[in-house]
Amino acid sequence: MKVLMIGPTKTKGGVATVINGYLEDEVLNKDVEMEAYAYYLDGNLLLRLLSSLWAFFKFMFIYKRYDIFHLHMAAYGSTFRMIFYIRFLKRKKQRVIVHSHGGKYPVFWDALNEKKKAYVVKHLRKADVFLVLSESWKVYFEQTLLLKNVTVLKNAIDVQAYKTGRCDVKRYKNVILFLGVVNKDKGVYDLMDAIALVKKDNPLIQCYVAGFGEIEKAKKRIQDKGLETTIKVLGFVNQKEKQSLLAKVSTLVLPSYFEALPMVILEAMAAGKAIVATRVGAIPEVVQERENGLLIEPGDVKALAESIRLLSQGEMDINKISQNNIDKVNRAYSNTANRLYLKKIYERLI
Repeated sequence: MKVLMIGPTKTKGGVATVINGYLEDEVLNKDVEMEAYAYYLDGNLLLRLLSSLWAFFKFMFIYKRYDIFHLHMAAYGSTFRMIFYIRFLKRKKQRVIVHSHGGKYPVFWDALNEKKKAYVVKHLRKADVFLVLSESWKVYFEQTLLLKNVTVLKNAIDVQAYKTGRCDVKRYKNVILFLGVVNKDKGVYDLMDAIALVKKDNPLIQCYVAGFGEIEKAKKRIQDKGLETTIKVLGFVNQKEKQSLLAKVSTLVLPSYFEALPMVILEAMAAGKAIVATRVGAIPEVVQERENGLLIEPGDVKALAESIRLLSQGEMDINKISQNNIDKVNRAYSNTANRLYLKKIYERLI
């Protein structure tokens, strides 16, 4: 059985992490021959457009090598690019799985006119299977887009790989980490405002900001607030550097405005970190209030500051939260069950 995964394989971010995880997984690759195909290159608009056209042109000459096509889709341009593949493959009577990762899908959908909505639904319904990351996303796509082919496949990780990121979280209770795209949508500027508030009561608070995006803008904002000694912007970090960072923090803070099911939350939980995040996407299905961390509404800087303060000043049992998170990821988000379930989906299509 040969499967071609089509998606943003040559970019940074959570979807590329998911795809690479599948490609490197021994359980899945034991019976499934998997390859990845980049459907565009990241960059300016012209580069994305030209690379998308070139990728699709090349694809029309290689598709016959594969049995199943696993398409990784987000919102906006990603959806319309994937529709080209869906339309082409279904005309050729091929088996197609669409895997939705877009945390901003509701915003994208609401902005479409009725004609474009009909166009999107028409083609997404053609997929043999439409995969989503949680039960709440299943309800959304079934009720809003009226899709009938929806199946839940939760994100998962190699839990053992994050053992090196574990530490005595109580010792590092004053050190927190933001890991993601550095921009407004991820709430990084809200985090800076919250840190300024926390520092008034807890001058020992420290925060690392790791990820690609608006690095210079973030540094300027930190400088303007006089937080240069409190918040360190590290830029993009590789896997080894990520593990090193996780090993010297107690808490992951992700105050996003939009998410699907962030891989970084699962990674941090596997490393035994408390989580402070927003009630968006599938996050509330993963992070239970006070059991795995604390949840706030997007944009609520005061609540974000209070959550960080509670964990950093020892007003919650952070050691217990740490162990809860390791146990939960082992139980519900490990690679093994995820890979076996995906393999069954592939086998069902053959």
